[in-house]
Amino acid sequence: MKCCAQDYVYKNDRLYKIKFNKIIDSENILKGCVFVAHDITEEQKMQEYLSETTAKYMGIFNAAYDAIILADIDSKKIIEANPGAVRIYGYRLKDFYDMNLLDLTAEPEKTLEVLNTREEKVPLRFHKRRDGTIIPVEISSSYYIYDNKNYVVSIIRDISDKISNEALNQCIQKLLLS
Repeated sequence: MKCCAQDYVYKNDRLYKIKFNKIIDSENILKGCVFVAHDITEEQKMQEYLSETTAKYMGIFNAAYDAIILADIDSKKIIEANPGAVRIYGYRLKDFYDMNLLDLTAEPEKTLEVLNTREEKVPLRFHKRRDGTIIPVEISSSYYIYDNKNYVVSIIRDISDKISNEALNQCIQKLLLS
């Protein structure tokens, strides 16, 4: 029996997916029909909710002035980056998808330690821009598991304006000498 038609019907505030199947004998003569109706109201509501939620979060993700980076913790591969990351680091958006988290940091050992201990707040870390400029950043992270993979979402704020030039230069010199 092969589905030959499908339609959607609203009835009594419910949405049904209707499949119509022909029953044909060995001589190709129509012997009957089968209609199968599935109530997909809840699935439809969930899909609408997910679409709306996705649109909201993508709006926040794209509008954020700070960098937002989503990465696979095990491989360190960057999965998503927002326009704020482009502004802060100077890479094109598509460049981030060929990068890993260690490409952004001037302190790779400390970054690995933070990822291993799942620290959620790092008040000061030094990252590097595409042009090699070292900048102070603060990082807020959230960790989660999805489909047996470990992920981190980090919001990274350039705090150059908050640190005096003299203090910043001392920190950078210290970092470069270590």
